[in-house]
Amino acid sequence: MIRDITSQIQWAFSKASYWDRKEFMKCLTTLETLVPGSRKNWDEYAGEKWGIILIEGNVLAYVNRDFPLLFIQYEYQSIQDALDGLVVILFSDNDTSEFALETAIFNRWSQGRSDTGGLNSDELSASDIWWATIL
Repeated sequence: MIRDITSQIQWAFSKASYWDRKEFMKCLTTLETLVPGSRKNWDEYAGEKWGIILIEGNVLAYVNRDFPLLFIQYEYQSIQDALDGLVVILFSDNDTSEFALETAIFNRWSQGRSDTGGLNSDELSASDIWWATIL
């Protein structure tokens, strides 16, 4: 089932002034600590706007650098209780198209990458959103 996450994304955008690098890093570190065997990955020097939490090579969470926004797999949803002030969006797996976003908002957020990648804003996966908005 496709869920429209436009209002959640807009809410996260509106809270950007409360989110900074320190909070972002704290969130990544907390997630890494709470999930045994996981590791965080973020290439700050490449300008990446998402940090990810991996376990056995699979992404279990995406944390946005610019907005208090967390995409996390349903399996790990109880972890969100340890994280304050985040907009949390649950997903089943990285490649399942389960989200929709208003096209204008998605295009603005992705700075046009959504167009060049051939993405449909009515059928997005967590990895689609990550790819379109990583830089």
